This record gives sequence, C-alpha cells and structure tokens, in this order.
Amino acid sequence: ERPASFAMAASGGGGGRSAMLTSSQFAEHAKKLVDAKTAKDKLALATEIRDAIEIVNVGSEYPKFLDAYLPAFTSLLESVPPTTSDGPEHKLRNVILEMMNRLPHNETLRPHDKALLKLAMDALRKENEDNALVCLRIIFDLHRNFRPSLESEVEPFLQFVCEVYKGVNETVTTTFGDETAGVKPLAADAVPTGVQTLSTRSFKVMTECPLIIMLLFQLYARLIPPNIQMLLPLMVQTIALKGPAPSAVPSHLRQAFGDMKGSQVKMVSFVTYLLRGYAEAILPHQEAISSSIVELLKSCPDNVAVRKELLVATRHVLSAQDFRRGFYAHLDTLLDDEVLVGTGRACYDALRPLAYSFLAELVHHMRLELSLVQIRRAVYMFSRNVHDASLPLSIQMTCVRLMHHLVESIFRRRNDPTQAAEARANLIRIQDATVSKFRTVRPQVYGLLENAKRAELIEAAIAKETKAAQDALALGITTKTPPGTGTATSTAAEAAVKSEPAEKPKEKEKEKEKPKKKPTRGGRAAARKGRAREESESDDDDDDKDGKDAN
Repeated sequence: ERPASFAMAASGGGGGRSAMLTSSQFAEHAKKLVDAKTAKDKLALATEIRDAIEIVNVGSEYPKFLDAYLPAFTSLLESVPPTTSDGPEHKLRNVILEMMNRLPHNETLRPHDKALLKLAMDALRKENEDNALVCLRIIFDLHRNFRPSLESEVEPFLQFVCEVYKGVNETVTTTFGDETAGVKPLAADAVPTGVQTLSTRSFKVMTECPLIIMLLFQLYARLIPPNIQMLLPLMVQTIALKGPAPSAVPSHLRQAFGDMKGSQVKMVSFVTYLLRGYAEAILPHQEAISSSIVELLKSCPDNVAVRKELLVATRHVLSAQDFRRGFYAHLDTLLDDEVLVGTGRACYDALRPLAYSFLAELVHHMRLELSLVQIRRAVYMFSRNVHDASLPLSIQMTCVRLMHHLVESIFRRRNDPTQAAEARANLIRIQDATVSKFRTVRPQVYGLLENAKRAELIEAAIAKETKAAQDALALGITTKTPPGTGTATSTAAEAAVKSEPAEKPKEKEKEKEKPKKKPTRGGRAAARKGRAREESESDDDDDDKDGKDAN
C-alpha cells in the first residue's frame, strides 16, 4: 500500500524545499489555499497539489481529498476571474482545471459529478481557448462515465455550441479579413495566442464540439429530434464558409487557417453520423453540403489526418442514395488529382487508394449520365492508375472494373455521327489498357497460382485436423493440438507444396518453341531400309507360325 502522506515540492520560492502533507492535513491545506492573499501564493499552493495528484489513486485517501479540495476549487474558480493574459490568475485557473480533469472517474466521484460539470460549464463560457479545451475534456469524460444522471446538463452545452456557431462568421472575418467589406487580415504581431482567444471565438473549440455532441446524442437519443433542427442549419452555414484562398493566406495565419478547416471537417463527419437515422432532416441541405465538401477538398491544407477524415466522411455521404446526386455536378472538379489528394507528398502517398476508390464509386453511379469529355478524362485517369505499381493491386483492379463499366455508356453513342469516332477511340483506349495490363501481370501468374494452391492445401489440412480433433473429442480422446490451429498439418502441407517439382512456365515455353530438326536425304533412305527390314522380319515370323499351325 502507498503511505497516507505524499511529498509536494513547493514551487513558490524556497528553492527545492519540500513539505510532507498527510491526509489529516487536507482540510488545513485547502483552507490555506483559499485564504492566500495573492494569486501568486495561491498558484504555488495549487501547484503543490497538482504535482502530487497521484494521491487520488489511493482508495482510502480519495474521498478525503474530494471533501477537502472540491469546495476550495469551487471557491477559487468563482473568486479568481478568467483572463486573456498569461498571468498568475490564468495559470491558477489552468492548474485547478487540470486537477479536475485528472480525477479518477469511479463511484467515489459520482456524488460530485453534477457539481464538477457545473463548474466546467460555467468556466467554459468565460474562459480563454487554452482553459476551454480542458473544460471540454472534463465535460466529455463526465458524460461518458456518469450517464444517464447528467441528462439535465445537456441543454446548457448545446446552447453554448449554438452561440459559438452563430459567431463563426465574425471570427473568420476578423481573423482573415474580407476584401468586399474592406477588412484587412490580422497582422503578424496581432495574431492572438491561445490565452488571448476567447472560447466562443476559437476554431479549436469548434473542432472539439461535434465529437461531444455526437457522444451526447448517442447517450440520450431522445434529445436528437428537438435539437437537430436548431444545430443543423448553423453547422451547414459553418461548413459553407470559404475564407481566403489557400495561396492567399499569410504565413502567420496558416495555423489558424488549418484550425478553421479542421473544425469544418469535424462538422462534416458529424453530419454523416446524422445521415444514419435522420436523413430526412438533412435532405433539404443536400446541395449545400455537397458543394461545401467539394470546396473543402479544394481548400483543405495538406494534412493527411484531416484530408483522410474528409474523404471518409465524403464516402459515407456518397453511400446514401438520396445524397449522391449532389456530387454529379462537381465531377469535373473531382477528376483533378490535386483536388482529391492535395499537393503534398505525404498526402499523395497515403490518400490515393482511398481517393480513387471514392472517385470510382461516384463515376460508377453516374456512368449513364457522363459526357464523352468526362468519359475520356475518367478513362485516362483510371488507365493510368492500372499501370501504377505504387498502388495496391486491389485499387488497380477497381480501376479496371470501372473502365469496363463505362463500355455500355460509350457503346450507346455508336449511332451518333458526331460522337461515334470519339466513342470508338475511348473503347480502343480501354482495350489497350486492359491488354497491356495482361502483359505486366503475366510474369506474376505462376507465383499467384502457386500461392493459391498452397493456401488450398493448408486450408484443407486445417479442416482435416479440425475434424479429427472434433471426432477425438466426441470419443473422449484428448489431442495435443487444439482444433483449428493446424500447426503440424499445415506445416506439413506447406513443406509438401514446396517439395513438389514445379516446372516453370519459361522452361515449358522454351521446349515448345524449340524447333524440330528436319531429316536429311541419307536419313530418309536409312529410315526406309529400316522399315523394310522390320516388315520382312514380321513376314518371316508369320510364315513360321503358319507352318507350326499346319503341323
């Protein structure tokens, strides 16, 4: 067991001095924390507690800690006002919120869950960005661990989210400027830090909100219908915000621009979550959502995680039959590689399989509505991917299938004199790409067949061993090898496959291609003499046999 005391290094002067505090002194230390005269002294005492917060993991000490310090934390958060300057007041509030976030969420904390949630919600509305992010973590963990007793506290959080989304347009204009309104972007020395940014004007806070709303809707499903009509228009409006062009963003605002796009992508993910059960509520916003997603693909920074999340959410939207038509008008834009995967090398290497799968699905759904120009661009892109060895074989096969699905759309134009030549050219391109792919796959066929044969033998051996083990188990005989593992038999099968003499196709081809020697004139004469000799010997044998039969 851990001792009932813990060491706390005093950070407010005294260089390296430490004090031992026992659980019997919790109340006295908490009173000293509240009664300290200056914010600097309170910060020193609070830092001592934070540095030794592991005391709460001791079961017998945790209730005493909560009884002593929770009232002190409440008093300090109410008496020390939030600030946008990096002074002792901000640091004190940050330390207290961090300790609240690190409290173990067990049954000991359950009696205090509503009090903690109220503290976090009150601080969230008034805090700066840095402290607000800690408040959001507290709110998320409390709802996740102490449901459903906190259902009554959901509405205040949703009201805060609505307040944030209503002010996002002003936040974008203030940060990045607006040429039409004559507003200039923030200068390099005027960019606010996390401490100087209010929670209601923070892109990072907006990024975290959809995840918490998703959790709340999962926990309290009956709250979705009355709140979705309030949240959805605000989210669609936020997703549609364009901001400046990526090339026009000053270097000192690129971080803020990335945070804004990240928050928009999170909202798109939340909208796709609502598609599962509330598609009818989102249907009026179909065109706006599709256009906003395409704009995000065009303007999203080259961040692999953000662009991947956007592509995954887009595929979910495309899988909904009523929503995929919204992308049909944007196919020409989506046929551009830079729009799909961005311009960064990391995005190019990591996202192409996902991006081309999405594009193939979109082209497949609208194949009967494509123009010849769109077909030509699609055939060019997917035929190029078929021969790209850096793409997985599954993606190459997807591209081949997609091109073959386009054949019907091309063939329908054979009777149109203005389109017949172009249609024929596209068919030839598809045929050429397919035949060329056969040429590159040919050397791999032998290995693929051998791997398939080996897999079949191993599977058969495992099935045989499993059946034998089951039969033995039914007869009451214990086996050394558990059924289904197939360790011995599968190893033997692999060895048998490896030991089989396999004639390589190249050697077979050489034997087939080896020309037969034509016999010379002398050789033909010798062959004729040999056949005559064999015939005469055969006649003599027949005569001898007839003579014996006569005798």
